[in-house]
Amino acid sequence: AHGHLHGWYDNGCDAFKGFFEEGVKQGIHMTFHRTEPDEIMKKARILTYNNEGQLDRKAFMFHPTGRLWFVACYEYGEVNGYLESRGLDKKMLVSAQYKNGILQKEPPIPPEKRGRLKPAPYGKYVDEATNEFFKYAKKKFGVKAFGSGGSMPFDVETIGVQLSIRKKGTIEEARELIVNLKEKLTQIINQHEKLRPYLREFPFTPSRAQVYLSFCDKKGQKNKDGSVAYVLAGNEKDICYCEARPKKPLTDLLVEPYEEAVKIVRSKQQAKASLVKTKKGGSHVGNSR
Repeated sequence: AHGHLHGWYDNGCDAFKGFFEEGVKQGIHMTFHRTEPDEIMKKARILTYNNEGQLDRKAFMFHPTGRLWFVACYEYGEVNGYLESRGLDKKMLVSAQYKNGILQKEPPIPPEKRGRLKPAPYGKYVDEATNEFFKYAKKKFGVKAFGSGGSMPFDVETIGVQLSIRKKGTIEEARELIVNLKEKLTQIINQHEKLRPYLREFPFTPSRAQVYLSFCDKKGQKNKDGSVAYVLAGNEKDICYCEARPKKPLTDLLVEPYEEAVKIVRSKQQAKASLVKTKKGGSHVGNSR
């Protein structure tokens, strides 16, 4: 596996997300409890991996109700710190302290006395950039935002946004929309001066600006009539257009190289601009006698 990994349940809701670098797990990997499309998504598990593919930082597991079930602190693949498990009634079931993977006799520091980890300094800058993009997308295209994230355990490796639009879409319409959104997100990220020092690479490339777009009906449910229901532009190589049918999993309508999609969109934009210019210039045909 190389790049973004994304799976869905047969009803179209997210099942898991993650990122790989040449077969090695990187950054945050998440799985989700099954929900219906109109329900609030409940996380099942959150794991964070370092650049070597080892568990690092905190690992979380949640009950189907959304309550925290299990948490453990990892460093370089070994439990290092506290490990705890709670029941649905919030009562502690397990509480232990580890050092370099070895169980310690001393109990962990009580939760109420632990200092909270300071959030990464670039978190607020990512929020600023994505919020600016969300405002643009809504004003320009009528696109609604319903989620954002990415891979940023040590720096900003990827930034992803989840969007929806209430309309039926053809592949041609979806292509033009997703290319414009992806390039605008990339542009906003690169122009954010405070965020720039924390980017994995500068300039930030479209492969790291990931856009996921749902086409929905008037009730906000994914279109299930054979038109485009979902578009994934998670990496620079491909764009995937999917359809949804009742009681059936998502099916690919088309998978095309991102660069090819950009060429098609740019060609149409140039043709349209040329036509407008011609109409403004006008043409005059006269008869000579």
